[in-house]
Amino acid sequence: MAVREKSAAQSEMKAICADLERQGWVLNPNGDSADASRSYKRGGWYMLVSTRGKTQAPSHTLSDAQTYLTMTGLQLNLSDIPIPEITVRMR
Repeated sequence: MAVREKSAAQSEMKAICADLERQGWVLNPNGDSADASRSYKRGGWYMLVSTRGKTQAPSHTLSDAQTYLTMTGLQLNLSDIPIPEITVRMR
């Protein structure tokens, strides 16, 4: 996570996303906003790149001209988690 000037954060986010795509990360086309967040998948890993402004941070943390630029990576391995069997009947 980094605190960045809003004017720079958008271009930096685009550069990060372009680099992820060059490295083989696949963009998730559902639910993302090109100027606020983008999520990617590669293997069992997921990566979220996002910016969030003052409304989502304590008011004393950011100036009006600043935003957070974050990258979050996580790996999901659901094979160790027992998933209950669900039956759905439609009439």
